[in-house]
Amino acid sequence: MAKKSINKIFLFPLTLAVIFFASMIIIFSPVGKKNIIKITPTLIPSSDYICPKNEWINCMPGPDIVEGECQQDYLNWVKINCPKFKGVAY
Repeated sequence: MAKKSINKIFLFPLTLAVIFFASMIIIFSPVGKKNIIKITPTLIPSSDYICPKNEWINCMPGPDIVEGECQQDYLNWVKINCPKFKGVAY
C-alpha cells in the first residue's frame, strides 16, 4: 500500500508539470499565428511579359482581342507582378 501512495505523490506533480509545459509550448508556438509568418508572392521574372496598360484585360470574343493577353500563363504572371491589375472581362 505504501508503494501506491508514493507513486501518487510523485506522479501527480509530474503530470501537472507536463501539462503546464505542454500548454506553454502551445501558447508561445508560432505555428498557426497569422501575424508571425507573412507570405508574399514572389515576382516571376520574364522579359516576355509587361503589365497591361489598363486595370482590366478584355478577353471578350471579337476582333479586338490580343490573343497573348488572354493566355493563362500571361494572366497568372499579371496577377502576381502587376499591382494595378484588377481582372479579366469575358
